[in-house]
Amino acid sequence: ALVKYFSRQLQDIPTEDIQKSLNLNPDDSNAGSSIPPMSSHDPMAEAIVDKLAPKRGLADRHEELIKQEMQKFRGVISMSFEGYMYLYVENQQAIVQNRFVELLQQETWTVDEQAQSKVFASARGLFDTLSKVRQRVQNLNQSQAFFEIFGIFQKYLSEYADKLKQKLDQIELNSQRGATVADEICCCVMLNTAQYCASMVETIQKIVQQEIAEKYKENVNLEKERVKFTVVIAQVREVLTKLIALAIDPAFIEMTRTQWDRFTAETSVLD
Repeated sequence: ALVKYFSRQLQDIPTEDIQKSLNLNPDDSNAGSSIPPMSSHDPMAEAIVDKLAPKRGLADRHEELIKQEMQKFRGVISMSFEGYMYLYVENQQAIVQNRFVELLQQETWTVDEQAQSKVFASARGLFDTLSKVRQRVQNLNQSQAFFEIFGIFQKYLSEYADKLKQKLDQIELNSQRGATVADEICCCVMLNTAQYCASMVETIQKIVQQEIAEKYKENVNLEKERVKFTVVIAQVREVLTKLIALAIDPAFIEMTRTQWDRFTAETSVLD
C-alpha cells in the first residue's frame, strides 16, 4: 500500500526504485504500516522526502510552499473588476484630501520645545495617512488602481511643498517690519520638516516600486516632488539668514554709534 501511494505521488519514478529507496521487501506484509528510515545519501530517498515533505510534518517547508502558492493569487480577484476600481480610487482620494485639509487647519506652525521630533505635525500626519492608504491598496491591487493612487501621493506631496513655500513667503513678508523670535523658530522647524519630507519621499518611491506590478515600476517616480522640497530647504536657509541679520542689526548700529575712544583699557588687562 505504501509503495502504491508513493507511486501515485511520484509517477515518473519506477516502482522498483521506490521499493529500494524505502528499503521495502515486496513481500513484506507490514510495508504499508510505517515509513522506515531512509539513507540521507540515497537520491531516490531524497526525491521522495522533497516531494512529500509537507505530508511528513515538515511544517517549515509546508508553510513556504503555501506562501508561494498564495502569492500567485494575490490581486487576482481585484483584477476581475479592474474596470470598477476607479470607485475605490475616488474614495481613497477623498480620504487623503479630507485629511490633508484637516491637518493644515490644525497646524500651528510650531512645535513643543520638549518634543523629540522637531517637524511640523502636519508633515507627520500626511505621511502617516499616505502609508495607511498604500497598505490598504497593495492588499487589493498591484496594477492600475495602485498606480492611480500613487498619483494621489504625487498630488498631495506637491501641494504640501507648496504650503510650506506659502508659509515661508508670509514670514519673509512679515520680516520687512522686523524679525521675531516666532518667525525664526518657525523657519528652523520648517527646515527640519522639508528635509524630513525629502527623505520620506525617497522612501515612499522605493516601497511602491517594490510592491506595484512590474509594468508600472519605471513610472513610479517622485523626483519632482523631492526637488520641490529641496528648493524649500534652500529658500528657508536664505530667509533664516535674513532674519538673523535683522535680529542682530540693531546691535551693529549701536556699535557704530559708540565713541570707542572714550574707553581706555587698563594696563593690567592688556598685560
